[in-house]
Amino acid sequence: MIYIILLAIIIVCLIVIVFIVARRFPHLAIIDLGTITKEREAGVKDKIISERLGRKISKAWRIFLNLARPVAKFSKTKFKDFYERVLILEKHYQEKGSKLLEAKGLDLKIKLLFNEAEELTKKDNPLEAEKRYIEIISLDKKNMRAYEKLGNLYLGMKKSAEAEEVFNFILKHNPSDASVLVSLGELVASQGNPEAALNYFERAVAIRPNNPKYLDFLIETSIIVGNKDLARKTWNRLAQVNPENQKLDDFKKRIDEL
Repeated sequence: MIYIILLAIIIVCLIVIVFIVARRFPHLAIIDLGTITKEREAGVKDKIISERLGRKISKAWRIFLNLARPVAKFSKTKFKDFYERVLILEKHYQEKGSKLLEAKGLDLKIKLLFNEAEELTKKDNPLEAEKRYIEIISLDKKNMRAYEKLGNLYLGMKKSAEAEEVFNFILKHNPSDASVLVSLGELVASQGNPEAALNYFERAVAIRPNNPKYLDFLIETSIIVGNKDLARKTWNRLAQVNPENQKLDDFKKRIDEL
C-alpha cells in the first residue's frame, strides 16, 4: 500500500511541474529584442526562449529528482529486505527438505535392519541378529524397540547378565513398559527367583490388566510361591477376559490344591 501512495505522490509532482512550465511558456516569448537586428531576430529569439525553457525544465527536473530520490532509496531498501527474506526462507526450506530426506533414508535403513535381524533370528543366527540390533542402536540411541529386541535375543541365548542389563536400561527410561517387566520376570524366574518374578508380573498386569499372557504368567508364579489369594483373583480376571483359555481348568485345580 505504501508503494502505491509514494508512486501517486511522484506522479502528482510531475503533473505540477509540467503545469508550471506550460503556464510559463507564453511569458518566455515576451522578450525585448529591439537591439537585435531584423535578420537574426527570429533565430536569437528562439535561442533565448529555448535556453530559458531549458533552465526551467532543468530546475523542474532537479526538483523531481530531489523528491524521487528518497522514494527510490526507500523502495530499494525495502526490495533488498524482501529479497533477503526470500533467500532466508529458501535456505530454511532447503535445509528442512534435506533433513526430511535424511530422516526418511534413516527410517528406511532402520526398518531394513529390523527385518534382517528378525530373519536371522528365525534362521537361528543370533550373533548376526545381534549385530543388526546394535547397528540400529548406533543409528538411533533412543530406539527402545531395538533395545527390547536385543534383550529378548540375549534372553534366548541364555545371556542373562546382558539381557538384564538391557531390560533395566529400558525401564530406567520407561518404567511403565509392561512387556519389558514381563521379560525381566521371565529372566529372574529362570534364575530360580519366583518371588522377584512375581513382583515384575504384578507390575505388568497393573499396567495392562487385560493381557491374557501377562495374567497367565502371574497365575503360574502365584501358584509357585503359594499366594492363593492372588492366584484366585488373577484367575477370575483371566476367565473374564479370555474364557476360552485352555489353561483355566488346570489353573483352577492347582489353586484349589494350595
